[in-house]
Amino acid sequence: MRVSFVLVLLVALSSIFIVDCSRSLSRARSKAHNGAIPDPPVIPLPPPLKPDGASKPKRVKTNKVHWTSISVDKISNSIYKNKMKDNIKFDADAIIDIFAQPKTTPPETKPIKQRKTELLDPKRGQNIAIAMNRFKPYRGQLTEQILRMSLISDLVPTLSEIAPSKEELQLIQSYKGPVESLAEAEKFLWEIRDISDDLKLRAKAWMFMLGFDELVSPLELTVKTITKVTQEVASADKFHELLRIILNIGNALNVREVKGIKVHSLLPWSEVKSSDKKTTLMRYLVQLLVKNNQALLTFGEQLKTVYPATNVMRSSDLMKQTAELNTNFNQVSAYDIKTRSDIDIFQTEFNKFRIRCAAKLDELKDLNNKMIDALKKLATLFGEEEDAFIEKGGYDEFFKDIHTFLLRFDEAKNVELKPVTKDSKQKVIRK
Repeated sequence: MRVSFVLVLLVALSSIFIVDCSRSLSRARSKAHNGAIPDPPVIPLPPPLKPDGASKPKRVKTNKVHWTSISVDKISNSIYKNKMKDNIKFDADAIIDIFAQPKTTPPETKPIKQRKTELLDPKRGQNIAIAMNRFKPYRGQLTEQILRMSLISDLVPTLSEIAPSKEELQLIQSYKGPVESLAEAEKFLWEIRDISDDLKLRAKAWMFMLGFDELVSPLELTVKTITKVTQEVASADKFHELLRIILNIGNALNVREVKGIKVHSLLPWSEVKSSDKKTTLMRYLVQLLVKNNQALLTFGEQLKTVYPATNVMRSSDLMKQTAELNTNFNQVSAYDIKTRSDIDIFQTEFNKFRIRCAAKLDELKDLNNKMIDALKKLATLFGEEEDAFIEKGGYDEFFKDIHTFLLRFDEAKNVELKPVTKDSKQKVIRK
C-alpha cells in the first residue's frame, strides 16, 4: 500500500511540474516577443522510474549461472544481509551482451518420408532385401535372365532362398496399390511374380544341374580306386608269399600252428622285441629276406594304389551319397515346371541334362557292381567275412592296415640296409 501511494504521488507531482514548465515557457516567449529578457530554459525531468528503481533489462537468452540459493529465512543472519557497496559498479546490459547465447538457426524441416507398404513378415522382408542386393545388375530384367538361364551360378542358391511361398505370392498378387509404394522386398517379388509359382522348384532343379558333376566326381573316383586296389592286392604274388613266410615265423614263435591270419595281425610285428631289446620282429623279417629272398623286399611295388585308397571316400559315405544322388535325380525329374514364353529354355536344357545324368548314373551303377564283385573275391582270398567286409565297410580298415604295414616294413628295411661305415659294426643275420 505504501509503495503504491508513493508512486501515485510521484506521478501527480510530475504532471504538475510539467504544466508549470509549459506555462513558464509560454510567458518567456511572450516576454521575448515584447522585447523583455526571457527566463533561463527549464531542465527536463528524467523518465519516471520503475517500481524497483531499475531500468528494464534486455530480453536476451544468456548462459545461466548454476547455483544453489539460500532460503529466505536464513538471509538475515548471513553475509548477504548487507547491500553491495556503491563503489562496485557494473553495466548489466554489457554483461548480458558478453554472456548472451549465440543465435541459432532453426534446423531445416525435412519432409516426412512416406511409409512404404509392407506385405511380408518383417524378418522375411529384411532377409529378401539383403539378398536382393546381389541381383542389382539384373534389376528390371531379372525375369528374362531367369528364363534364359543367364544368371551366374552363384546366384541360383540365393534365388531358391528368396523365392516366395504360395502364401507370399498370394499377398503380392492381391495388392492393388501403386508399385512405387511397396517396400523393397515386396517390389522385388512383384517384379518376378509372373514366374514365382514354380520358381523354387525351378531354382532347385537348376542347382542340381549345376552341382551334378561335382557330386558324381568323388563317387566315381572312389569306386574306380577301390576297384583298382582290390585287383592289385588280389594279384600281388610277392605280398602273398610274404604273408606265408610271416605265418610260418609266427607259428614257430607261438609253438602253435594256424592255417592263416588276418591282415591286421601284421601290425604288431614292429612292436615285438627280441630278448635283448636290440631288434624287432619286423627287422628280423627284413634280415631274413635279405639273406634268403631279396625279391620280396620290393613287394610294395605291386601295391601302389593302397595309399590312394586310404584317402578316398569311406564305404559308408559312398553308399549314402550314391543313394542320395539317385533320389535327388528322381525328385527333380518329377518337377512340373512350366514353359513361360519363347525365351524360356529351361525345359530344353533340363531334358538334355536328364539324358546325360541318367547315363552317368547308369555308368556309376555298373562301376559299383564291378567293385562289389572284386571285393567279394578279395574277401574270399584273405578269409574275410563277406558281409562285414563289403556291407559294413570292413575293406576301409583292410587297406589301411596294409598301408600301415608297408610303412613299418620300409622303416625297418631302411634301418637294416643303411650303408655300413667304419664306425659301425657289421650286423649279424641270425639263422
